[in-house]
Amino acid sequence: MTRRTRSTRRPGRMARAAALAAAAALAAAAPASAAKTVDYKGKTRGGHTITFKRQGSKVWWISTMVPTVCLPINRVGERSIAGAEIFTPPGYEIVGKEVAFKDLQKPALYYSKVTKNYKVSLKNGRRGALSGRLHVTFSFIVPTYPMPAMIIYSCVGESTFSARPR
Repeated sequence: MTRRTRSTRRPGRMARAAALAAAAALAAAAPASAAKTVDYKGKTRGGHTITFKRQGSKVWWISTMVPTVCLPINRVGERSIAGAEIFTPPGYEIVGKEVAFKDLQKPALYYSKVTKNYKVSLKNGRRGALSGRLHVTFSFIVPTYPMPAMIIYSCVGESTFSARPR
C-alpha cells in the first residue's frame, strides 16, 4: 500500500477548483451573450396574420395561412380546389438564406396527412422588421368509382409577408 503525500493531492484539488471556477464563469457569461427571444406579428399579402419567434438570425414557429390552388394533373375537365392552406414549417429558418423543409402534416384542403414541401426566405428590414417569401407544395390522390380510377391533385401555395416585433 502506497502512502499519499500532501504534494500529490494538491494538484487534483486545484485542478478541480479551477474547473469549477471556469464552469461558473462560463455559466455567468452565457446569459449575457445570449440573444433575447422576440415575438413577431405581421400580415401576409393575402391578409392573413403571421406570427413567429426570432432569436438573433434564427426564426421558428412560423404560423400563418397561404392562398393555395390544387389542380388535377391526370384528368382534363376535373374541378380545381382552392383555399387557404396552413403554413407551419418544422425547424427554424435563418434570416438571409432560403431554407427548405419536408414534413408529414394534415393539410386544410384534404382529409389525410400528406408530405408538405416548404421553402422560406427571410430578409431584414428597417428597425427590426422582417419580410420574406413563403412557398408550400404537396399532392394527394382522390379515389373515384369504378376503381382503380383516381384523380391526382398537385397543390401550390405562395405568399409574401412583412412583420414587426410585438
